[in-house]
Amino acid sequence: MAKVILRGGKVAVGVVIALIIFGVVFFHPKPDMSVQAEDSPPTLQAAADLVEQAEGYMNQKNYAQVEQACLEVLEQHSGTEYAFPARKWLAISYVVSGKWPQAEAAVEQLIADSGNHKHLNSALHQIASRYAKRGQLQQAKELYEQVIADFPGTGPALRAKAGLIELSKSPHISADPNATVGSLVADYDGHRALPKALNSMALMCEKKGRYQEAKDVYIRIAQSQAGSPYADQAWIDAAKANILALVDSRDYAAAQTKTNKLITDFGSQSSLPHALNEIAEKCYKKRQYQEARSLSEHVSIYWPGSSDEMLAQKNLALSALALGDELAADTAIAKLFNDFYGHEGVATVVFKLANKYCDLQRYDKAMELYQGILDNWPEDAVAAWIPAAMEASQIAWVGDPGTGQADIASLLSDH
Repeated sequence: MAKVILRGGKVAVGVVIALIIFGVVFFHPKPDMSVQAEDSPPTLQAAADLVEQAEGYMNQKNYAQVEQACLEVLEQHSGTEYAFPARKWLAISYVVSGKWPQAEAAVEQLIADSGNHKHLNSALHQIASRYAKRGQLQQAKELYEQVIADFPGTGPALRAKAGLIELSKSPHISADPNATVGSLVADYDGHRALPKALNSMALMCEKKGRYQEAKDVYIRIAQSQAGSPYADQAWIDAAKANILALVDSRDYAAAQTKTNKLITDFGSQSSLPHALNEIAEKCYKKRQYQEARSLSEHVSIYWPGSSDEMLAQKNLALSALALGDELAADTAIAKLFNDFYGHEGVATVVFKLANKYCDLQRYDKAMELYQGILDNWPEDAVAAWIPAAMEASQIAWVGDPGTGQADIASLLSDH
């Protein structure tokens, strides 16, 4: 009897379990697949793609598309990690396109939404630098000062102080007595970002023709970084800045003497060819074409296959054209196509040479080089500019030089 009851109990339990399973399978509500978690992989990927597109559009100076991509991220993916870069690029797009009220609002929103973000200091420094480049010096100054005050001791704060030092050169900004190279070195002595920040300052001085200031900054680097690779580079750059000043003042004999000494003193240094290329470019601008050619040939001989030789071949082609040596120019250009096909930046180098042929009204040669870029480097960013350049060259070539040249000048200005 007991066995019968036990068997009946097992049957009953089995029935109950079966009913439970039946209920779970058939009556449990299904998850709503139309609602996707905000941080799910597809959403994150979509946001990442939009941010990447925004950066690409920024490089192409297509600021309307930058704005559109960033706003889409903020509207559809505001809760993801990609909202921060979207806000940053949105603010930068407004600054570089001169939309000042929108830029101010975007910066305020970036700070309000991302006050604790680890990269906020870097983003604000980038925006301040864009303000400075667009001539909005007061806005740049205020953001630089905010980075210094809110993020003391950081790399962006160091670079912000370097930015303030550059701004202090402008008569439109009240001078800050603490905005000096000496105070920067004292405040950030030992900081790993100091040499790079000082180097950027020196390069800015060079770009603006303030060669003595550049030389002084390079010497600061060499003295503060004694015994490090930065010191050797800085001594080369200090000598280079001095030579550029001599060329700029048309003291060509002294410049040549100093250049020969530079080669003798630092002939084994890997950074020397870069300095020689810069001197060659300066000589070319001052119409010292033979000296530019000689320096370019020196780099080509002693640093073959390097990116420095690639730039030297460009300078060699330009100086050869100026000297009327068409064969040497063609040889240098052919070397770019053949020997530097896989080098980064070669398409841009060829593009610059094509533009020079446009300046010389050699539209047939320009068209040949433009087409060569499309044939060999169709995926390079510079290829996006080729159709417009070819159209303008064609217009100038077939009989409307005025319109074609104006179109080309506008294109090169944008590029």
